[in-house]
Amino acid sequence: PPRSTLFPYTTLFRSGTNFTEGAEVHIGGSGIEVAAAEVETPTQIIATLKIAPGLVPGTREIQVRTPAGDSNPLKVRLR
Repeated sequence: PPRSTLFPYTTLFRSGTNFTEGAEVHIGGSGIEVAAAEVETPTQIIATLKIAPGLVPGTREIQVRTPAGDSNPLKVRLR
């Protein structure tokens, strides 16, 4: 899976289809909060993730939710 190094904030770029205004980014697990999300194009959304201090590294699933439905989960390894 893609990798990210832990910082207080990090940016996630997610590609897909049918992203529309009001789309939401969700991430599984605790210790990560979606601080902001913005649809750039119908095929790309950018999310700012806030990483909690002391977050235990591991794999998380990220999903985009739109009125048309949910994206397939993307597994991301945080270390």
